Amino acid sequence: MPGHLPKILKQLLVVRSHLVKFGITGVSYKDLARPIDTGRSYSVGDKIGRWTLFAKHPEELITGANARHLDFRVSVFRDTRPRIVLSTAVMTHSAFGRAYLVTILPFHRFGVATLLGNASAAGRI
Repeated sequence: MPGHLPKILKQLLVVRSHLVKFGITGVSYKDLARPIDTGRSYSVGDKIGRWTLFAKHPEELITGANARHLDFRVSVFRDTRPRIVLSTAVMTHSAFGRAYLVTILPFHRFGVATLLGNASAAGRI
């Protein structure tokens, strides 16, 4: 899914990077346009795009990142029914991290729904 980020989501991430220069690692459109090797077999510790692969199981991948303001993990789990379950866990470290999370949450929900819908429509999941 991260290898097929729609243009609108890339643009939102670039805008986010320009708006918050307070310790959050930014991203350029060029960074987001760089393709992710979806055919590669990743190992724990490898980077998938900008995120680290923390765990790899036959039915689940866990990626994420650690930063000063928050740490997050994303789990992509393939259920026994042909169903994908995407979960996110976030640990904030400061008032800034909590404020940031409240601000981006509506965009995050939109982005995840868009990614999952596009991946499902294209038969990638």
